[in-house]
Amino acid sequence: HHLDAGVTQLETEQARALLPANQSQGPLAAELEERLQKIMDEYAGGIGNHYGYSEGELRIAQLHLTRLANELSSLRSTSPFELMQCHEVMDRVPLAQALVEHMLHRRETRWHCYQERLDFPERDDARWMVFVNSVRQADGSYRMLERPVERAKIDVQLPSRAEGSVIRGRRGREG
Repeated sequence: HHLDAGVTQLETEQARALLPANQSQGPLAAELEERLQKIMDEYAGGIGNHYGYSEGELRIAQLHLTRLANELSSLRSTSPFELMQCHEVMDRVPLAQALVEHMLHRRETRWHCYQERLDFPERDDARWMVFVNSVRQADGSYRMLERPVERAKIDVQLPSRAEGSVIRGRRGREG
């Protein structure tokens, strides 16, 4: 019975993996990839918005990404290369969704071109030093987890400069 379940799972996965190759209608991966790039650029802090974003824009990105995710099953391919491109965009859409969730979670600005929340223009050093992990739930929503950054004390033994180590381009000079 266990072997039958494995075979069924394998057949299901094979059908899912080859679905774009077996469809004669639907968008090509390049079309969805272009839309994905446009969504992330316009609503998730891309160059088109000078790397700034706000909660409202991120909520619009969520809406568009959900719509895009719902179209992934209609992708079609006409060659093995296009099939590979289908799987690339099928991976990128959920990744973009997770990224937007993380961007919504961090409510601060670090610096231009990295994390510029237009609705939270100040740095929040007290909440910066946490790892933010996410877990995608069965319904597609995300549960966000914060974990403390634990700094490890590592005892590093550096060789003496007399042993030939290079410090700022000078060899073996003490001082």
